[in-house]
Amino acid sequence: MKKILIIMIIAAALLSVQSLSAEGPKIEKAIIAYKVTSTDQEYMGNGTMEIAYDNFGKYMATTSITGEMNVTTIISPEGDYMINWNDKTGMDLSAFGDMKEDGFDFEKDDEGEKIGTETILGKNCEIRLYKDEYGWEKLWLWQGVPLKVVSDSEGIVTTMEATAVSTPASIPPSKFKVPAGIEILKMPGLN
Repeated sequence: MKKILIIMIIAAALLSVQSLSAEGPKIEKAIIAYKVTSTDQEYMGNGTMEIAYDNFGKYMATTSITGEMNVTTIISPEGDYMINWNDKTGMDLSAFGDMKEDGFDFEKDDEGEKIGTETILGKNCEIRLYKDEYGWEKLWLWQGVPLKVVSDSEGIVTTMEATAVSTPASIPPSKFKVPAGIEILKMPGLN
């Protein structure tokens, strides 16, 4: 049961990474705060998520706070980690393979279907729909960055909607590093 929960936490945190346009973000760095709601209250629940990225997504930190979960996922050239702030431990996610190389990147396999436009937080977004055998995902993209994502995966509907967007001049490099005092555990292979 715990292994399933961990995989779901990682999948939820990495939703942000998968949810950017095929051509990637057109803005070098940004911090986006989201409100998260889900029909799956047992695992996902409702809460918040923050995505910070730099160098057009080469560095990314996603923090999800939903229900009892308080997790940060860091993806960078130095390594991929998930930190559980509740018990101050972290996992080296190398057992999942390279997040960038294995498809958890800012790129989608296809462009999806453009189905309209809408303004979110004063920003004009293009709405794209992606479908696969597990469900669908609708994205409201501004400059290649999702300001809203609604997905239905096997009947579980999750919505992430931006509540704030900033494009700061710089983001401290420490944002993309595992802090001192966090014990990093190796995750066993998922075969």
